[in-house]
Amino acid sequence: MSEEGALLFTVALFVVAIFIWWRLTGRWGALQVVIVMAVVASNVRWQWTPNPALATLIAIGVAWYITWGLSAAIDLAVRLKGKNTQG
Repeated sequence: MSEEGALLFTVALFVVAIFIWWRLTGRWGALQVVIVMAVVASNVRWQWTPNPALATLIAIGVAWYITWGLSAAIDLAVRLKGKNTQG
């Protein structure tokens, strides 16, 4: 496995582990921290922006949007499931 493949695999395993932990505990903060770390780590590895502060701001925005989207999707699924069971 190449160095890039190993890095992506490690990050993916870490994200999956934290996602499972989040699902068991229901805490969004842990997922947001993992997302921020993954985005900043990708900037360290691939240097897609020369400004680390910009990478951090982008990471915070990505984390917020992902957790907001997941929360909205879960809420929608619960509401739809409730409507289906009521008749």
